[in-house]
Amino acid sequence: CWSNPEFTKQVLDSISQTIRKENLEILNLFPADITIRCECEKCSANSSRTDFWYNYYSKTLIPALKKEFPKLKFAGIAYQEYRTPPSQPVTALEYVEYCHYNRCYAHKLNDPKCQVNVRSMAEIKKWKEKAAIGIYGYEFDIFKPTAFIANWNATADAMRTYRDLNAVRVKTEMIVYYGKNLKRHELAPQIHRLANWMWAQLSWNPDADVNALLKEWCGKVYGAKAAPFMFKYFSELANAWQNQKAHPTYFYRNPGGSAQYIFNAKRIKDCRKWMDQALKAA
Repeated sequence: CWSNPEFTKQVLDSISQTIRKENLEILNLFPADITIRCECEKCSANSSRTDFWYNYYSKTLIPALKKEFPKLKFAGIAYQEYRTPPSQPVTALEYVEYCHYNRCYAHKLNDPKCQVNVRSMAEIKKWKEKAAIGIYGYEFDIFKPTAFIANWNATADAMRTYRDLNAVRVKTEMIVYYGKNLKRHELAPQIHRLANWMWAQLSWNPDADVNALLKEWCGKVYGAKAAPFMFKYFSELANAWQNQKAHPTYFYRNPGGSAQYIFNAKRIKDCRKWMDQALKAA
């Protein structure tokens, strides 16, 4: 219960221990993934859950923590029912990370034909009016089971868009589990190694030439002789991804929804041909 002083004292004691233990320079607080909240009369008085949370964070928790940690900086996350833009400016925070899982991962963020992204960008722009924004991405959590995604054209567009929005921080959520004694092909994150590398390159330089990056990857990973065939292979998949009719969005979706639009008999035949040529050349 955020209206209960005893609860607040418990929260502050717990957080203070963490700050001291980890020697934190910045603290990013947000409610739990699973929304379990008090519904007493005081906690329910404000119909905006976002307003209620950020008022509690900014006006109750931060002033108390500043007494012991005057140099500590603070940040927040716009997530789940707290993703709705607030009615008042969010004060005392370096930034609020907008959890960008409500986008279409295939199409450009400002594409007027993609209504998923039209709605998503409208919400981000409202947040920008209330706080310095960061972006918490879900590019690699799209599908379950994990599936390869040739999404770097969408990543390049997103990074340029975030830059133009003056986002002060950009990060993405990805699986980093590497189980002991597992072989390379058994490591689920390996399926994203190209897309991960592209994300890292484009976050550093949003204006980088995507084709030049892909050629660099193919040359270093597959060798000079096999590189031209692998470049064709990945370019074909990237074009298919960005031109698909489906609008992959949110997270942990079945990849079959996109696969039916991306793969056809001709594309499969061409990709197998380029793979065979690359193997032979290597």
